Amino acid sequence: MPTTDVIVSFRELDATVRSTTDGIYGLVKYPAKFIPQVVNYALDQALLTNSSRGSDLSVIDPFAGVGTVAVSAHLRNLKAELWDINPMMKHNQLAHGTVLNSTRPILRAVSDVGRRLRSVEQMKIEEKPSIDEENLNYLSSWYHEDVFSLIASFWAIYEDSDELERAVMFTSLVKISNKWSYNDLQKQKLCRSVKKTVQVGEWLKTIKWEAKLVDELMAAMDNAALRYRRHRASANWVYDPDIYIAKAGSQIQGQEALPIGNSEIVVTSPPYLQAQEYIRASKLPLLWLGHSLSEIKDRSRLEIPYCDPNLDQKVSSPTLLEINKGYESKGDKGAIKVLESYFTNTIEALTRASMNARELYLFVGSAGLHGTSVPLDIIFAEHFVEELGWEHKVTLRDQIATKTLFSTAVNPETKRPDVRMGTEQLVVLTRQ
Repeated sequence: MPTTDVIVSFRELDATVRSTTDGIYGLVKYPAKFIPQVVNYALDQALLTNSSRGSDLSVIDPFAGVGTVAVSAHLRNLKAELWDINPMMKHNQLAHGTVLNSTRPILRAVSDVGRRLRSVEQMKIEEKPSIDEENLNYLSSWYHEDVFSLIASFWAIYEDSDELERAVMFTSLVKISNKWSYNDLQKQKLCRSVKKTVQVGEWLKTIKWEAKLVDELMAAMDNAALRYRRHRASANWVYDPDIYIAKAGSQIQGQEALPIGNSEIVVTSPPYLQAQEYIRASKLPLLWLGHSLSEIKDRSRLEIPYCDPNLDQKVSSPTLLEINKGYESKGDKGAIKVLESYFTNTIEALTRASMNARELYLFVGSAGLHGTSVPLDIIFAEHFVEELGWEHKVTLRDQIATKTLFSTAVNPETKRPDVRMGTEQLVVLTRQ
């Protein structure tokens, strides 16, 4: 299939944001976050080609993550649909909507919450949120006992607050709960780190840590309030994306079929081929929010390519066929299984999401699997062109500028040399 490649700088495609963490884009940490410049570029291109539709357009992201697409869509007064298996997406989006749609002054809500946080810290009041005892016992193993007691009291305040106060606390409390845990945030999955354990121990010995923790939480809330106010000044209309979270315990192709997308534009970044720890990276906040250990485990089984392949989904790609022949010649059944799960489930979601779409912007990284390059951009383009009649318009390509994840010479899982992605691609497909 002929392709058109253009070398670009994704961070220079859009000048409306100063950095990838500008505005409310930067309120939430998440593995492999969708950079807003790419989303903004895609939406602005779609608006240009559909200028007569204006704000009547809608956009869908079937792998929504924290919901970057919804934030960009809101700034352009466009409707957004968001799908994901991780309920953290819904919690984040509900917090955004509550704050942005409220007529109550944000800073007053922050001040009201702050007084209660200070009172708990100074009076050494110990409270616990009304979550399952199993959750509390598990969570306590990820903190120093004194830190756990204070953070648990803050989550109890969160539960006891009104809707707006919970919303202004949410992203900041998640951030602080992660920072003061023994979890290493550079690793995608939950990991008790020797480095973090020592670091937290030093904080407890060398500083007035209780006051420091509250100061950090208050500063984060003040920063979030400022970002929300700036966003609302630029987009003073209702924030209300349509949200779909897959039910735990069901395979994508099993008990519960994905819905059909209603949007004319698809802008999405599917999971990385071999870096799918999105649920486990959210495990601590999900537990604080009352999600059970069994639910989180069930959701982890839904992650691509950990879930079973979708045997009803055909993948039409000569490139993928040749890659699989190479693995077959080596007897590498594990790699074949990963690719089968990855492409059948990802293409199923993309196909259903794009059922009513005319433009598809697909952001993927260049991946390697067991020493073989797997060009995701070419494979997806081949399938959508050959099987579904889309037209490949262009592929924009850029070097990955920064990596937040840890690096290692040898992949601890496969025991093979660890090769990280060097480029990212934005595949643009259209149809009449």
